Amino acid sequence: VLAHQHDVLASRQRTRAAVDGIHVDYVHTAPTAGAEKEVRAKAADAAKQASNAPDLLVQIGELRLTRSTIGFVNKAVSPSYRVFLADTDGTLTNLSNQQREGTAVAKLKGAFMGSGTATADATFRADKSGPSFDIGVRIEEVDVTTLNDLFRAYGRYDTASGRFFLYTELDA
Repeated sequence: VLAHQHDVLASRQRTRAAVDGIHVDYVHTAPTAGAEKEVRAKAADAAKQASNAPDLLVQIGELRLTRSTIGFVNKAVSPSYRVFLADTDGTLTNLSNQQREGTAVAKLKGAFMGSGTATADATFRADKSGPSFDIGVRIEEVDVTTLNDLFRAYGRYDTASGRFFLYTELDA
């Protein structure tokens, strides 16, 4: 019995990983839009298939992200724009595709567009009907002129000064 208990404890031990100082941009372009849509659909289908699949266990015990910059570049619009989170620190704990493993928690903070503060808190669950999540995001005190390319791409205007704030919650 002791050996069996040891094996069970060893199999439940959570692994940890850390990423420090990464600088990465996701670049969206018009020629790749169709392929991106197809990949998103396949990923969503794979996530639904993996959720609580009895023969598949996917786990992340703890993933830490520190001193990093993560961006999104949209070259499919004119003008193109980049939005990013600099000085990013975050953690993701207890992510699994199995409901019995409990709820995953993610926390992220950084400097949105390099000037304002941004925080995000999220929970993820492997529900029986498919994955579900709750996300809350706060973006505050962003120099609004850093968003001018984004405003020009979608609203055909820009700004001379001001601060940008965004508060949002999503439950799916």
